[in-house]
Amino acid sequence: MKVDFSHAPPQFRLYVDVGTSVGAPHSADWLLGDPMAFVVGIEPSPVNCAILKAGRKDPIARNHLHVGDGNIVNGTTICGKINHRFTLLECAIDDVDQKQHKDFYLTDERNTGCSSLLKPTPKLELEVVDVIKVPTLPLASVLDTVPWSRCAGVVEMLKVDTQGRDLSVLRSAGDYLEDNVRVVKIEYTTFGSYEGEHTPEELDEFMGDLPFVLEASDDSDRVYRNLNLR
Repeated sequence: MKVDFSHAPPQFRLYVDVGTSVGAPHSADWLLGDPMAFVVGIEPSPVNCAILKAGRKDPIARNHLHVGDGNIVNGTTICGKINHRFTLLECAIDDVDQKQHKDFYLTDERNTGCSSLLKPTPKLELEVVDVIKVPTLPLASVLDTVPWSRCAGVVEMLKVDTQGRDLSVLRSAGDYLEDNVRVVKIEYTTFGSYEGEHTPEELDEFMGDLPFVLEASDDSDRVYRNLNLR
């Protein structure tokens, strides 16, 4: 799946947001904080994509995107403009060899952001309202389309939040992860909410074999920095 970089600045800083959900708050922060940012957002849920484009109807006191009208919003206040620096890929990312279609579990309206390639367990406490097929591809195939000379060969930050499938996203990046990604922010556990989710130990082992150092951690997320790209 080819990313359209035609509206990106001649020289830009690249950010990748895998799992934007309905508001893409990380993307919003990047766009507000870095005037040279260009963000590739990735979201497989058609429900979430529709809200992301139209804008949330419920005001939330956090930076988020209204892609359709090009605004960055906090609560009911427009605090910035996207200015064509965000592009949305409507697909899932997984550790696959090539593009295919996989089952995707859509969770109910209480939290559509918990939808996943993995089947939820009762611990999630949300209903599955539908199972659909979504296009699924490796992250490497997205990064293959990047004009690397225009962004100094670097992804400034890769954020991954895919409800239990996060380690598979990292694996699917191939050599790009070690060679081109400066910082990784990842949801490392969903506390048993999905069948077949990766464990924190598996993530630690995977990152321990790469030139990344753990820089920050909280109850569910970890931030790693690439020692080769300081």
